[in-house]
Amino acid sequence: MTQDATPTPPRGPNDTPRGDAPADERADAVAYQLLVPLLLIALLNGMHSPFTALLVKFAGGWYPPFLPAEPALVLYLAQLMVSTLTLMLAGIPAAVVEHVAARAQADGRRRTTFASMGAWLLGTALLTLPALGVMRQLLQAQ
Repeated sequence: MTQDATPTPPRGPNDTPRGDAPADERADAVAYQLLVPLLLIALLNGMHSPFTALLVKFAGGWYPPFLPAEPALVLYLAQLMVSTLTLMLAGIPAAVVEHVAARAQADGRRRTTFASMGAWLLGTALLTLPALGVMRQLLQAQ
């Protein structure tokens, strides 16, 4: 008697089907859902932060000479720099939270937890507060 079913590939210790995923892996998947709002808040900060105007004003110090000196390109790169810097600075408390959480675990593994992603989101939101004032002024001018 022959079976026509395809053989299943060998499974490693960390391979689990979706229904059998451990609770900590499901919690990590929920933590990664905070990534989209995190990036949107950082982009919002890059577009409306008062520090963007400072970077545009002092573009001669950081803008590469081989690029065309188009004002739109200078503004875009300044916004991108502020957004990136926002993510980097807000990631510092998140890294501390993740380090403390790794020490608290019995096996010492480092995983991105909901707490560390939440700390990253909170840090990004706090760094975006100056941009909210600028946005409020823009909305009142209309």
